[in-house]
Amino acid sequence: MTDARLGKPPAERLLEYVHGPRLIEEKKAFYEYNDIDLAHTVMLVEQEVLSEEDGKAILEGLKEMRELGPDKFPTDPVIGSFLLQVEDYLFSKIGEDIGGKMHTGRSRIDQGATVVRLKCRKGCLNVMDLLLKLQTTMLELAKQHVGTLTIFRTHLQHAQPSTFGHFLVSYLYTFNHDFNRLRDAYARINLNPLGTAASVGTSWPLSRSRTTELLGFNDIEVPARRGYAVYDFVAECISAITIDLANLYDLATDLYLDSTYEFRTAEAGAEYCGSSSIMPQKKNPYGLEAVRRITGTAIGYLPSTLAQLRGCGTGDAMRGVSIMYSVFDRTTVALDLMQGIMETLTVHKDRMKELAGSCWATASNLADTIVRVKGISFRQAHHVVARLVKNCIEINVSQHDVTSEMVDRAALETIGIELSLDAETIKQALDPEDFVNTRVTEGSCNPREVERMIEDMTHMLEQEEGWISKQSQQIDQSHTKLDEAIERILK
Repeated sequence: MTDARLGKPPAERLLEYVHGPRLIEEKKAFYEYNDIDLAHTVMLVEQEVLSEEDGKAILEGLKEMRELGPDKFPTDPVIGSFLLQVEDYLFSKIGEDIGGKMHTGRSRIDQGATVVRLKCRKGCLNVMDLLLKLQTTMLELAKQHVGTLTIFRTHLQHAQPSTFGHFLVSYLYTFNHDFNRLRDAYARINLNPLGTAASVGTSWPLSRSRTTELLGFNDIEVPARRGYAVYDFVAECISAITIDLANLYDLATDLYLDSTYEFRTAEAGAEYCGSSSIMPQKKNPYGLEAVRRITGTAIGYLPSTLAQLRGCGTGDAMRGVSIMYSVFDRTTVALDLMQGIMETLTVHKDRMKELAGSCWATASNLADTIVRVKGISFRQAHHVVARLVKNCIEINVSQHDVTSEMVDRAALETIGIELSLDAETIKQALDPEDFVNTRVTEGSCNPREVERMIEDMTHMLEQEEGWISKQSQQIDQSHTKLDEAIERILK
């Protein structure tokens, strides 16, 4: 094809640096290319653009090619892109006079755009399926730890008591938002650009709705120019994945800290850890480190994609898609690895409870109690408790040994009055279990509220599973319809 216009074969450097690598990349979509060729040919026959005899010959050649598979299918970079590789194969089987008709009403542009949509759709569904599996595992773990006391940290300092179930539920809701972002992106990914030709449409009476049905798309992409010039759906998908990986990084980092000797609250199973070549005591969280490495680099995915999308304006075809395959591969690894880690996670309840009741984590509850009992403002109560903590630390008194006299001293030093709280009131206010059980707002760490959120999350995951199942069934049904349409022509 290129010789007719250029008059010279491609240079060795062009073959080595451009055509060869591009062909390797395109061959990863072997079956997507084949599905598109089959669907387009069926549609041409049904629209009487091709005779049944010619359509039958092309379809038989395409089916033979599919049986070879990507490994056995012969390619030569000198021939050019994968479209031309397929044509060359067909020409050797049925001649150019028949095989060349397959390209009627179609451009390499809309064909390539359709391949990208199919690959992006597949990758997006796979990521969503892995997200669902991870959430399902975390949900079961959350059910086991609804009331397991733990410590919530800010600035890596003890903040307030919470429960490990509440910790897990917070990530479940986060990952549900990630799922919904991908689902929204999927609606714009799964549009059919086939039939837009080179961005202005074609004079041939193509049925774009028919190829939409045969390839499992939701609808057609319009205007025709979007079939060529716009790859924003790739950026949107990678944006949603980048946010998900950032959230996965947070989870891995929280568990990474939990697994240190200083915290000792949770740790990955031994099968997801390693040891040291010199220090025999080491249990290194290799799995969590790997997740953090993979997700840490995700910050570059979106800007890299947007940079590629700039291209030469909107007249530069196939822009910004080369990074897509790498993003899907690395995201798959990160999510699957985290799935295994969560399945083997050991939770040290006693250590969590110990930390929840230490380091004055319940100080804010004492301030609230003072407000309720004595009627002073929260800011005044905050001053009193802050001074109480300072005084007790200086004389090495823990929160479990606070007396009414200590509270009165702190109150006199800050607001000039005594509060005369009884010992039982102080003890109850500083108790971590009481702290958790007295949270009353929606979304709090109160075990009853955690149970309610777990129930809600169960319904959300059922909806996620139903949505994935529906999309998968639509794609499977399109394959069945395509096979049936091919057989009708061949018979």
